[in-house]
Amino acid sequence: MDGARARQAAEATGNTTPRDVLHDIGHEIVTLGYLIESILAEVALPVPVRRRALLISQQADRLRALVDDTISGVHRQEVVAVRPLLEELVTQAELAHPARVVLAPAGSLSLEVDRTALWRILSNLLTNAVHAAGPGGRVDVAITRQLPPTIEISDDGPGFDGMPARRAGRGLATVARLSRACGATTRTSAREPRGTRVEIVFTGVAAEGVEHDDDRVR
Repeated sequence: MDGARARQAAEATGNTTPRDVLHDIGHEIVTLGYLIESILAEVALPVPVRRRALLISQQADRLRALVDDTISGVHRQEVVAVRPLLEELVTQAELAHPARVVLAPAGSLSLEVDRTALWRILSNLLTNAVHAAGPGGRVDVAITRQLPPTIEISDDGPGFDGMPARRAGRGLATVARLSRACGATTRTSAREPRGTRVEIVFTGVAAEGVEHDDDRVR
């Protein structure tokens, strides 16, 4: 059903449209953010708990930006420091999943992209990787090249041949669409001795970073 027919059906039945639902979700996310801020401001929390609360607050901000961008249809290009974003996502993933998630210590990169789209690309791929690795598994994240700008996410799971097709493809259609919008491509290959490696290569965006020998981060 197209957008116009969906709106007509919603009006005829008294139901809300997807746009109305997104609007309401946005309001609830804002409320969630205020609640978290009030806890952080008034309660003396142990350091590990405060850290988790800050991550929840960051996640709420990301979701609010996603809802706002979806409603407005506006895609803002801005210079994004990639490493702090990766640090946030890696910390969230390690706290939320039983796999070990490690960000390589080397590498600094800035990209001129839509921040929300980049977050969605990396979040989807990282979620797939930790699910593939499973309990006791490992996921490695790294900025591997400056030219072209390349981010790598790899896991030691069973690989695509060992995963159900439905799980192997989860989120990949979204990643492909968002990657094209960001001027990037994704390259998937086997990781030895087992697992999957995904490279996100940004060939159509402006990038800034520290020079490295052969343009590869050591």
